[in-house]
Amino acid sequence: MNAPAAFNAADASPVLEAAKAGVELDTADTLPMPSSDGALALSCDSEPSLLDVGLVRLCGRDLAVPAINVREVVPLPEKLQPSFSGAGASAGSIVIRGRVIPVLDVAEQLGFGPRADSHGVVLILRHESALIGVVMDSVSGLARIARDSVQPFTVAADDPRIVSSSFPYGNSLVGLLDPAAVLALPGVPHAREQKNGPETAGAGSRSAVVLVSVAGANLALDAGLVVATVPNAQLRPSVAQQSKWIGVVPYLGQEVPVVDDLALFGLSGRAADAPGGAVIILRLEDKHLLGVKIDRVERILPITDRSVRALPQALAERLTLFRGAIVDHEGRQNLLLDGEALLRSDALRMIGALSREKAGDPIRAAANAEMQEDRKPFLVFVAGNRRRAAALASVKQIIPYPQARTGLNRSGSALQGIASYNGAPLPLLDLSGSEMLGGTRADAVVLVVESEGRFTGLVVDRLETVVRSVVHRRPGKPGADAANFFVDAKFGEKPEAITLCDLAEEATRLA
Repeated sequence: MNAPAAFNAADASPVLEAAKAGVELDTADTLPMPSSDGALALSCDSEPSLLDVGLVRLCGRDLAVPAINVREVVPLPEKLQPSFSGAGASAGSIVIRGRVIPVLDVAEQLGFGPRADSHGVVLILRHESALIGVVMDSVSGLARIARDSVQPFTVAADDPRIVSSSFPYGNSLVGLLDPAAVLALPGVPHAREQKNGPETAGAGSRSAVVLVSVAGANLALDAGLVVATVPNAQLRPSVAQQSKWIGVVPYLGQEVPVVDDLALFGLSGRAADAPGGAVIILRLEDKHLLGVKIDRVERILPITDRSVRALPQALAERLTLFRGAIVDHEGRQNLLLDGEALLRSDALRMIGALSREKAGDPIRAAANAEMQEDRKPFLVFVAGNRRRAAALASVKQIIPYPQARTGLNRSGSALQGIASYNGAPLPLLDLSGSEMLGGTRADAVVLVVESEGRFTGLVVDRLETVVRSVVHRRPGKPGADAANFFVDAKFGEKPEAITLCDLAEEATRLA
């Protein structure tokens, strides 16, 4: 059984379409970025008496490893690289993001005999600053157990036993793997964890880009330029039929001009008139916004300066609004728009200058101007048949609801399975209260949240939009609980008060 694939991409509906791929949000305008480090504790130990463990299988036996020692899980390649070690347990080495990590096959060490299956996973263990990989047949789940249920064996002091305790779990007896004992096996090499420092500074500053597709072209937009994404349904025709802008969309009391012709960017083609399309709004200047009609938001991707590849000279001379290309996780080249070049484009700046306050609503226009500094971006989603909102900055990444996941559905438990996030197990907790999580959920997505360095996936029924709003307290509701506050959103012509949700608190409660 191969490890679950990493789900860092997201199909999107309206902007969430812009968020539906995942990023690490900055508290101002930018969208969030997933951690590239991959270190991932499976869940939080809410009580000292509890222990989180990752469950694995090897040669038909159940094993576990403390979740805090799980660095990541990757598929076992068809052929391991040499380890240049004479240790009997050494199976070779694996290269992960340029780092060489020795891999052990401990089946015979545990008395199981040789593995019969050529498929499997490599469980990367971390103890202090040491890393080592261990071959397993599969990852079978996540469990939270009582620490006093772990029963140690009595062994000789010189016995290099890597499983020296076990615990009952359901109808099975699970052996607890000791990462420190694994690293202490005679002659076994291991890698050292690299810390961020001067040696890693060459990668450049981190940022995020929003990947979109338009007329067959794959484009990357600096997330700092993206204000919001709205559905195509909000697009109204242009009053100047022969102009380069095709219409306007409303946004925070403004009418934002929208373009759909890629010729304005040096390319060719137009966005399709499809119901799943969207308009992504870019900020050109302080009050000048520009809408670009797109076919879909593909994902939000974290990058460094080193991720940007220069265009061939002849192409760069023609595509003056682009500063290079980004390769996404599927190997596609995405042309990266240059924010500064956009600001220098007379054609785009002239269209952006047509942004204006909506006519006939001077009171709202004045209120928008007065409160603009207090408005923050909020993600609106549906969970349990009702809309809720969360600060966009609290969402680490948004990923599709994975069909390939380890099922752990248990009656009365919010834990609905484990997916893979940056190569490591990600517990999925049901925020919607749906009883159909195991079935087909075309619109469901997972909100990845981080708390104290640990990641959790909260499953919601669907994404609605991203809004900018001030936070209001509900009348007669004292206290700092998030449910006592709401933000304003508008769906069609109907305004709604959307109750706030603290995702970190929800993740802790459900865990």
